[in-house]
Amino acid sequence: MEQKRFLNVKEVALYLGVSQHTIRAWVRQLNGIPFSRFGRAIRFDLKKIDLWVKTREVNLSPEKLGFPLKKTGIYVPSDPRLSNLSRGE
Repeated sequence: MEQKRFLNVKEVALYLGVSQHTIRAWVRQLNGIPFSRFGRAIRFDLKKIDLWVKTREVNLSPEKLGFPLKKTGIYVPSDPRLSNLSRGE
């Protein structure tokens, strides 16, 4: 069976794991979620939604989270109050 290409608000909300209210808010705010109007109906192209999600991936490295990586491969917190964690105390 072939997968549906166009989803309605309820289906895209389930697909993305957010509420229908959130989807409608994103559409109203024109925040970039790709959608089409067919008369009054709002539809979402599954291929475009997948691409949209992929462009919003966040890759937070330990360094960006404040944990510089030492040559040993051990994360050392940059906060001095947590420095005892790197010494095993």
